[in-house]
Amino acid sequence: MGTWRTGIFDSDTGEEVRESWREAVLDGLDPVAATARVLSELSASFDDPEDGAVAWPALALAQYETGRLQDAVRDRALEVIAAGADLAQWLDEDPAGASRRRRALERLDTKLRGPQPKVKRLRRKKPIVGVRFDSGDVVLVHGEGGSDGIFLVVEEGNEPWVVPLLWEGGPVPSPQELEQLPGLLWESRGKWQAPERVGPIFRALYKVMTPSQDEVFSDEVGTVVARGIHRTDLKPTVNPSSFLSWPHAAAALGHDGSLRWLIKDTPRLLDLVATGAVLVHEFDPSGPMPDSTWVDLK
Repeated sequence: MGTWRTGIFDSDTGEEVRESWREAVLDGLDPVAATARVLSELSASFDDPEDGAVAWPALALAQYETGRLQDAVRDRALEVIAAGADLAQWLDEDPAGASRRRRALERLDTKLRGPQPKVKRLRRKKPIVGVRFDSGDVVLVHGEGGSDGIFLVVEEGNEPWVVPLLWEGGPVPSPQELEQLPGLLWESRGKWQAPERVGPIFRALYKVMTPSQDEVFSDEVGTVVARGIHRTDLKPTVNPSSFLSWPHAAAALGHDGSLRWLIKDTPRLLDLVATGAVLVHEFDPSGPMPDSTWVDLK
């Protein structure tokens, strides 16, 4: 979850690393200080074996594109690429995309070993005014392939926080039904986790961004179908677990998308929660994992 294409920046981690680097440079920091700030701000990603395989190449490319590639970052990124951990993840999770990801990493390897571009002056982008959403708005997003989804706005603004609801499509639910639809859940499952082991389980909570003018919310992307649906049971107590744009949400609702998978898997998780066998953890993704990480169902 959190990866939409095969490019170096086409994931939550990659995009976050690039934006953190650009902000540090725009704030006037020299390359050494900017690098230190990025590594400090996103230490959880760089220290994690899986996220680090994405974060180091992303930082190296971000520095290369701005003409500020640091030797230590270049060398670490080349080591990560050579180790193949990121490509191994693709082979396990998306074999069809693995070859495209391999080419992206090979192109980056060539760039990092070649001459560095001249220092590029960065300019802050003018803020984009998106569409404002109010808490309690219900948004119908037109998913790819006709697989629509429903999102409840739980924190208002031009970049709202939303909870995707468990809805299989069909007629738009009534206000009474919207008050009852569960929010989607997701299980943090390890690659080698035994089937009888479950957990941890978290609520799906996203911040929907508007990173470019062509991704401003419009009727082609979705529609506000209800207002005033205030769900105290879904009120956020932590930061969003991930970030989306409206078009990315539409793509994730497609046949093989991450949100489509959550819609299929959430009933199983709800059943487990209802039995009392497991709990839905409320935690800040930027903080430590809960103590009770796994539950053995046997």
